[in-house]
Amino acid sequence: MAVDLNKKEEKTIVDVVSYLSKMNTSILITYVTDKEVDKSERELIKLSEVVRKKTGHEKLSCKVIDSDDFYESIGEYIDDINADLLVTITHHRDALESIFDPSRTKRIAIHTEVPILAVSQKRKPLIFFGIPV
Repeated sequence: MAVDLNKKEEKTIVDVVSYLSKMNTSILITYVTDKEVDKSERELIKLSEVVRKKTGHEKLSCKVIDSDDFYESIGEYIDDINADLLVTITHHRDALESIFDPSRTKRIAIHTEVPILAVSQKRKPLIFFGIPV
């Protein structure tokens, strides 16, 4: 699961982990940055502890990827670990942003063949394959 480390994503992350935990799967929360890697690692560990506490899912780990090329590094990393699915959290963007700044999820798809589940941060209750989560 690729995250941005903003507080607004926490509920969405908890929802997704809660759903995926029903499949007894290992979940890796990743964050890509080339700035303040140590601080980012501490924040990501704290986030994963909060998510683990709220969901009870023990097969949860986290990884900060130190890179200045988000798209290439996330693509290489999920291929290296043989991920079965990449979960991204999408953010509402206005029309101007969509024209000049293509979707991160679409750009990630160019760098990997792994299926992507895009979950909206601002959304109605999560429904996955017709099952309310």
